[in-house]
Amino acid sequence: MINKTTPSVLKLLLDKDQPMLTSLQTYTYLAELQFNKPLSEKGLKKDTSKEYSIPICLGQWIKRTREATAESLILHPYREETGGNPITHEDQIPNDDGDAISQYYHNHRVESNGILKGMIRFTTVIPWVDLKNARSKYFKWMFANKVYMRHTSFDADNVVLLGYLLGKHLDAARLVDVTKELNERLDLKDGMAFQVTPRNLGVLDSQATQARYGFRAIAVETDSKMAATVRESFFRLGDPKVEKYKWPVTGSSLFIPMFKTSSWTTEGIASMAKLHSRTISQLEQIFIENIYDIDTPVTIREPGGTEQTRTIRKAIQSATNSDGDEAVHSVHTSNRPGVIRVLVTPRNARQATDFFRNFHEQMRTSLTPEDFLAVTQGKQIQMTSKTYESSDSKVYAGYAAALLRENPQDGQDVPITSPQRKKSKMEISYSAMSKRKSPPKTDSRRPDALLAEGAEGEATESELEEYGDDFWEQKMQAGFTKLFGKQKPLRADEMEHRMKELIDKQADETERKLDEKFANLTTDLKALTEKENRKAKKHIGNLFDQQNQVLLNLTVSLQASLLQMHENIRDVASQTNTRLTHLDTPRIDVLQTSVVARSKDKDKDSSSSDEGG
Repeated sequence: MINKTTPSVLKLLLDKDQPMLTSLQTYTYLAELQFNKPLSEKGLKKDTSKEYSIPICLGQWIKRTREATAESLILHPYREETGGNPITHEDQIPNDDGDAISQYYHNHRVESNGILKGMIRFTTVIPWVDLKNARSKYFKWMFANKVYMRHTSFDADNVVLLGYLLGKHLDAARLVDVTKELNERLDLKDGMAFQVTPRNLGVLDSQATQARYGFRAIAVETDSKMAATVRESFFRLGDPKVEKYKWPVTGSSLFIPMFKTSSWTTEGIASMAKLHSRTISQLEQIFIENIYDIDTPVTIREPGGTEQTRTIRKAIQSATNSDGDEAVHSVHTSNRPGVIRVLVTPRNARQATDFFRNFHEQMRTSLTPEDFLAVTQGKQIQMTSKTYESSDSKVYAGYAAALLRENPQDGQDVPITSPQRKKSKMEISYSAMSKRKSPPKTDSRRPDALLAEGAEGEATESELEEYGDDFWEQKMQAGFTKLFGKQKPLRADEMEHRMKELIDKQADETERKLDEKFANLTTDLKALTEKENRKAKKHIGNLFDQQNQVLLNLTVSLQASLLQMHENIRDVASQTNTRLTHLDTPRIDVLQTSVVARSKDKDKDSSSSDEGG
């Protein structure tokens, strides 16, 4: 229990500067801290022990977290009303005051499965995603020693699992959108809270064998003291077949509890888990970019002229296939601005892909210009890939495409590999060396001559007597000479020096050749670019010349029309005795209307002003 009347005050480390966080972005987290095994004073798990030392376990977590967060860790009392000094160092933890430790490691207990759990509140300058980076030294220490930390979005004494959302894709669904809409649907009383989080789950598959079925889903968690109330609220969410038209994010999902009742049997819960896994695994993803708002209601014109006000998300999710069935499973935003993720079943994947290829034109004709601009921000709606690709990357890929157009491969696949500028490895093949020509035979009585003639059996007594005690040495030497020829003895250090010399020479020669190839490639690229520029300039100049011819024809035609009009007016005036004010023949002043003339006049005026200055 927490001692609220006389809170224990922990010692301050006077010889240690307190962390300065005022000028940094700080993050305060509520989390469940779990130890699956006791820790030693060196921070290593003890596999054979079942006795937990709370000061050691909590102290080791403080030490490792402090080191991983650049000394920015501040461990607060979990309940602020209990008072107490913040902890910034493991030496502040008392070894003999359980009530004081309970203020910081709230509701810690060892459960029936032998796991130590409790709640903590701490502040640091490190974001949660970096704190739980799987490649960091801190995360590797936690994983190796079975220390787990789970973030919670609300104040809880003990986080418990209520259930999961059936058919909700945990990699596609945005937890922020899911939580926001569920809060609107549940309308919980003040003090009631829950959180959704992707996690691994397991259900009992068979009562007889006690086998368990593992799967991944978006889990619903809450505090143990409000579990019953929150769970009943989820049971009142309604029929997904009806609610999906009201709630586009979570309406199609069914809440599945993780506990057995008369209505929710073990077999039924296991079957729903398998249905969830099968549904998720069969979904295919389509990514569409340059749609920046899918949740603001807009006016959509149907093909028949009928207008409806609804969101882009609802409009896409209500799309049907050629059979009149719903073609889209769900629509989600992504962590990339302007990119949405559409989930479809394999049966509808082809039709959905064809539909979204022309989605830009369909939206342009269905939305008002104002709504269309707000949704697209003036950009082209198009399909994209899961992997982010910048506009610079796309432009740069065009250079490669231009090179391939200038250098066709005649239909043959040419392997394109990046040159590896590294030292070459020298490989020694004894099979190749064995093919060397053996030296000519000399004395037929020498051991090497005997071996050359094929004497492979054991040595006879007469041979041993003739050649003495070094017969086997000579026999081995003869075998070596037969395979490799006569070789000059070479010390190991001299061999290593010569090998290094040879390798460096070969590597330098390779680098020189590569440099020459790169230089030639750069020259060819420059020449190709200049050639393309000349072609483009010539083509544009030709277009301008054609435009001049069009302007000439237009001017002649206009001048002819003006003269005819003038002639008609003069004729009418003479017949009606009408006096004309302007009798001059109309002429188009080419020097005043020509672009070339205006350009020359402008250059002349600028040069005159320069001379006057």
